[in-house]
Amino acid sequence: MEEKEFNYINAIPLVDVMLVLLTITLTTATFITQGSIKVNLPTAAVSVEKEPVVVNVTMSSDKRLFINKTEVTKENFCDTLRKEDKESVIEVSADKVLSIDDLTQVLGYVQEAGFKKMSIKTEIPSL
Repeated sequence: MEEKEFNYINAIPLVDVMLVLLTITLTTATFITQGSIKVNLPTAAVSVEKEPVVVNVTMSSDKRLFINKTEVTKENFCDTLRKEDKESVIEVSADKVLSIDDLTQVLGYVQEAGFKKMSIKTEIPSL
C-alpha cells in the first residue's frame, strides 16, 4: 500500500475557529465596556426608594370580588379600584375552579379602572 505525501494544511477549519473566537471576544467586550464611564456621584444624607404598592384583587370560587380583603360588587368594582394609586401593582388571585372567561373579565375591570401593572398570583405545586 502506498502512502500519499501530506504537503498542505487545510486552513478552513482554522478560519472557522478563529471567527468563533473573534465573535465571542467582541460580544463579551461590549458587556464589559458598558458602564465604564467614571462619574463621581454626589452624596445624599437620605435615600428614598419608593416601594411599589400592591393592591390585592381576589375572585373567590363563588365569583365574589374582593379588593384588599374587602368585598365589593361588580357594579362598584371599578369605582372602588379607581380610588387606589394608579402606579400600584394589581395582584389578581382567582380560584382555580373559575373559568378563563371569569379571570379575563376581572383583568378587563382592572384595565378599565386605568391600571397598567398587573400580575396573576399562582402557586407552585409541592413535590
